[in-house]
Amino acid sequence: MPIAKRVARARKFRGALVCKTVPQTIDRTSDGYVTFEAEDPSYDCVGIHDRNTNNSRLTVPNETRRVRLTANLCLANAADFYRAEIQKNRAASFFGLPRVNISKSPDVRTVVNMVSAPLVVTPGDYFEVKVSTNLPPNAPGVVVDSTWPDTWFAMELLD
Repeated sequence: MPIAKRVARARKFRGALVCKTVPQTIDRTSDGYVTFEAEDPSYDCVGIHDRNTNNSRLTVPNETRRVRLTANLCLANAADFYRAEIQKNRAASFFGLPRVNISKSPDVRTVVNMVSAPLVVTPGDYFEVKVSTNLPPNAPGVVVDSTWPDTWFAMELLD
């Protein structure tokens, strides 16, 4: 491919940015995948995110070989310890896995940001944000807040 075409292609941004509009409680007895009900209209989310089906997922579209993922979460009622991670095809073992282990914060809300390395992908691969906790019995659960702009998930298509 001529250099001019590669440069032109590199300059065109492609990706998706989705956010929460409804708070979500992650039960103390189970891990939870964060759902995203809204899409930023300035991004072309077609083929990457579906608000009605599997709205926790960002899916790699055709003709994409590498992506970078970023997630920002606002968590309330934080447990003594919890983990947030971005999973690929519901698996937590791949090079470049973004994961954050967090101890309880004295603040009412904790904001967590995760960024992946550029990841080699196959069209149809999908990514989700998972939250796990060790809440004690009778605890209310961790709330993933829907206050924009605190909770969002993004996929940048690199090539």
